[in-house]
Amino acid sequence: MARLNDLYKLLKRESSTLFEGAHNVYTPQELVEKIVQDVDVKNAQVLVLYNPEFVIKMIQDGVDPDCITFFSDHVNKNKLMAKFKVHCIDQLEKDMKFDRIVGNPPYQDGTKDGGQNKIYNQISKT
Repeated sequence: MARLNDLYKLLKRESSTLFEGAHNVYTPQELVEKIVQDVDVKNAQVLVLYNPEFVIKMIQDGVDPDCITFFSDHVNKNKLMAKFKVHCIDQLEKDMKFDRIVGNPPYQDGTKDGGQNKIYNQISKT
């Protein structure tokens, strides 16, 4: 448990350098705890968007890593999540099904030309 807390502190301190060029917005621990507490993630298939701190909190709370899928396009985030034995993806497929979606995602696709290509549209269209 202490090691997970140390990892969380590292993410807070180093997220802008560890995840440079990615969606490197850090979600404060209090907000992560509130969201994970309010969303029933136990015994659910959960998609976590971009923010490893949600995965850390869920594992800390006893969620089976096999129930978590992590969506990110950043190699360092995916390497970190793989150490927790969490399935990582960088594309959403039409046939994917999840009980819950958790995260603090960006609301554009990250490109200057993103315009109306908003990530929440891709997720909520199903």
